[in-house]
Amino acid sequence: MDKRTLQLGCRRFVVATLLALSLVLTSGAIPTTAQDDLNPGATQEEIETRDMLIVSQESLLNAYRCRFDIDTQIVPGGCESGKPHKRVPEPPRFEGFPTQRELQIRDDLIASQEALLNTYRCRFNIDTHIAPGRCIPPLVEVSSDLVWSPDGTRTAYARGYVEALYVADVLGNNPKQIASGFAYPNWVQNIAWSPDGAEIAFSHVHGHSYRGGIRVVPADGSGNPRWISDCGNRPSWSPDGSRIAFYFETTRGCNMVEGTYVVNADGTGFMKVSDYFELSGDTPDWTPDGRALRSPTRLYHINDDGTIDIEEMEYLRVPEGRPLPEGIDNGSEPVWSSDGTRVIFLGECTRELTPDGAISGQHCNKVFVANADGSDLKEVISIKDLPKTTDEYKNSFRNWYFDSESSPYPAPMQFIPGENIIVVTAASKKPRGPCGDGCYSHSNAYRTFLVTLPEQS
Repeated sequence: MDKRTLQLGCRRFVVATLLALSLVLTSGAIPTTAQDDLNPGATQEEIETRDMLIVSQESLLNAYRCRFDIDTQIVPGGCESGKPHKRVPEPPRFEGFPTQRELQIRDDLIASQEALLNTYRCRFNIDTHIAPGRCIPPLVEVSSDLVWSPDGTRTAYARGYVEALYVADVLGNNPKQIASGFAYPNWVQNIAWSPDGAEIAFSHVHGHSYRGGIRVVPADGSGNPRWISDCGNRPSWSPDGSRIAFYFETTRGCNMVEGTYVVNADGTGFMKVSDYFELSGDTPDWTPDGRALRSPTRLYHINDDGTIDIEEMEYLRVPEGRPLPEGIDNGSEPVWSSDGTRVIFLGECTRELTPDGAISGQHCNKVFVANADGSDLKEVISIKDLPKTTDEYKNSFRNWYFDSESSPYPAPMQFIPGENIIVVTAASKKPRGPCGDGCYSHSNAYRTFLVTLPEQS
């Protein structure tokens, strides 16, 4: 979009804003009607608060206009050296009888200002964290190895055989190095954000022995990575961020017994939870209260004295343990929003079977969303909606089956916290690459997208 197109697209906001702004900044009061006098519904303080916000937002609009040389003809006094020549005057003290109409006029003006501010923010990539949706297009492709922060504002990644760990924005852009020194043949994988987003745990894999170790680093890069365990991989934070669970597979250089372990976030309180990989998921799965790890058929309760109590139970769907709402019979792999009000799931699926009849994977053509009670069921995206490529990618949506030998794992289907946006991954049925047909090479076989959900009815 060029400057002229932006100017024309914003004109309706600009005209409405200027007309209302001139009334507020010059007279303070807006002409009332007899009906207004009968329904005041406003106070002097509410009027004055809105007037000051209008001035503040108009000042910011003018700062953007001068900085980016856009709509400068409406800046009072023009621009000088990229800044407004004059300040927006403070509004006169409101004189009159406060009414609900006075408030509505001001609220409409504030909304128009905010819409124009967000247009500038997204167009010129400034203060985008303030804009609703953070200027994310309805459908945008991102790297498959991104791991989103708990609040959805940042991502982390360590791509291939790299010597550093990075934190970037929600789209994976503008990266900042927060840890380095992982020279080949070592590498980083299994990135996990702490619940408060302050730290990142990861597996530091040692060379050709594939011996992993767990390290933690401040997400802002203010400190060096610290060792939590010399052995282990796939770290998972407890809900309160006080402990980290991880798996350990027997490798050269480690004297630990294969199984699942838990350690305090500061590296103390090391304990073994199970002797084998009976626990569920790609990473250990905590219960919401953080006092147990769960598998499809067991709960491993972690007691304060370091002992473990095992509770046998009926099969639970993992990882959420929550099925699709009643009335939705043809969905697969549901993922629930953090507040439990909406669920996304795969549809129009075909399962893959091994020669002995076991399920080895599935291909799904669509993604759907619904409310918790099954109402407001809508299609989010079809595999046909994805951008075409010259590759063999555009085949199906995947969530739970990935090649266990590849790293990093593609981004799972998930909600982006705080936004009406989800992550979906499309997989190729016949991937290309150095490993040949039938080998799921993640760098070649997966494409990940951010998709805006349809509004709830």
